Amino acid sequence: MNLISFLILIIAALIGFGIVTDWVYKRRGIQTNPEENERYVSTSERIYVEQMIHETKNIHDHSSLS
Repeated sequence: MNLISFLILIIAALIGFGIVTDWVYKRRGIQTNPEENERYVSTSERIYVEQMIHETKNIHDHSSLS
């Protein structure tokens, strides 16, 4: 099996997983709301995520590839 076939299979599997997940969520009436999920995030976790985003932005802004 060559590489292109393997990549197509992986992509199709990921898309299929997403379709099945959406179907199950709609069937069970599960709704995902980012604003509601924010209430359950601890302060330390929020600070950690914001620091990682800031560091990643700095790495990309100051990279020598440009």
